[in-house]
Amino acid sequence: MAPKAETHRLILEKAKELFSRFGPHRTTVADIARELHMSPANVYKFFQTKDALVEAVGEHFMRELHLQLLPIIRAEQKPAWIRIEDVIRAVNRHFIDMIETNVSQHGAQFFQNVIEFTIIKREKRWRFVGEFLHCTLRLELANLLREGVEKDGLRVDDASMTATALLDCLACSIEPLMLIGIAAEAAEERLERQLRLLARAVS
Repeated sequence: MAPKAETHRLILEKAKELFSRFGPHRTTVADIARELHMSPANVYKFFQTKDALVEAVGEHFMRELHLQLLPIIRAEQKPAWIRIEDVIRAVNRHFIDMIETNVSQHGAQFFQNVIEFTIIKREKRWRFVGEFLHCTLRLELANLLREGVEKDGLRVDDASMTATALLDCLACSIEPLMLIGIAAEAAEERLERQLRLLARAVS
C-alpha cells in the first residue's frame, strides 16, 4: 500500500477507535494525531476538518457493510425475495452486533456517543447511515424487486416505491438507534414477524 494510502487508513482506524471510546465531541484531531505519533497538521492534510473526518469514518463503516451484503444480493440461485430477506437480516444482525460489542467494551459511554451522533445527524452533518439505508440499500432492494417481478412472479407495481415502503416498514429493525435497548433475540423475532407479513404483501 502506498504511504499516503496507508496513512489515510491509519487515521481512519484510529479515529473510529477514539470516537467509539470517547465520543465524537470529546475526541479532537490532536488526540488522534497524538495516538498516531504525528502532528495535527498532518491529519489535516488528509481531512480538512474534524467533521470531514467524522463523515469519512462513517462512510467507511457503511461501505464495509455494503461489501458484506453484495454476495447475498448476487446469490442468483436464490429467489429475489429470499435474498431481500437475507439482506435485511444481515443489516439487522450487523447493527445488533455493533451495539452489543460497543456496550460490552464501552458501557454507558456508548449510549452517550449515540446521543452525540444523533445530534450530529439532526444537524445534517452525519449523513452516512441515512444515505446508506435510504439510497444504497433502497436501490439494491428495488433492483431485487424488479428481478422478482420478472423471474418469480412478485406482485409489485413500482419497485422503487415498494423498496422505500419496505424500508419504512422495517425502520425499527434496521435503524441503529431503534435497536438500542432491545435484546438481540427479541429484535430478531420482531424482524421475522415483519418479514412474514411483508412477504404476503408481495407474493
